[in-house]
Amino acid sequence: MKYKLEWESESQKDTFMKKKAKIESAIRDSNRRNIMKVEIGCDNCETYEKVTKGSNAHKANLCHGCFHDMKESTIEKALRHRFNAHGIPYDEIDPEMIEMLDVINFEIGLKTKFCCYGHKDGESFSVMFHESVTDEQIMKLAEHTGMDSESTYVTFSKWVRWHPINANWIMESGMRWKDDSVHKKAHLDKITKLLRKYEV
Repeated sequence: MKYKLEWESESQKDTFMKKKAKIESAIRDSNRRNIMKVEIGCDNCETYEKVTKGSNAHKANLCHGCFHDMKESTIEKALRHRFNAHGIPYDEIDPEMIEMLDVINFEIGLKTKFCCYGHKDGESFSVMFHESVTDEQIMKLAEHTGMDSESTYVTFSKWVRWHPINANWIMESGMRWKDDSVHKKAHLDKITKLLRKYEV
């Protein structure tokens, strides 16, 4: 037997219908999650884990951890190929500087010649630009980094040598850290994030 609900007011009806819709939505979401997950035996570490059905991890038959490691390895291979193809010796670069150099060379389009993360107390990172990088390009970059100078504090200087004359712009952090400081890499990442926002 079906019962017809009678409402004392429209607001009571609205409240009931909203609660009903919320419950039905929760049931659908729960069913969807159960359907979307599938347990696999990871081909790499041989552990069992539920992954999203049809996802890249599922297609590769890898747990989330192993799939992440494989993805990171793939990204590193792509970066190494891109750097080496442009005459930048990937394996000779301080690992901490890779992301910043990638942004400067391939997103901003300014060629670099040398870089160093700094390996002693009181040292910070530095990037030397190629001779082809002009004063105007550096001024534009300096103006951009100066937008957040209080937290990033990036400085630029021009190194001029004689016989024959050579001139290169150098970008470095005006802040100095102990070599084992946990804040040093975080500061570098903050500057790299700022550089990503540069409009060519």
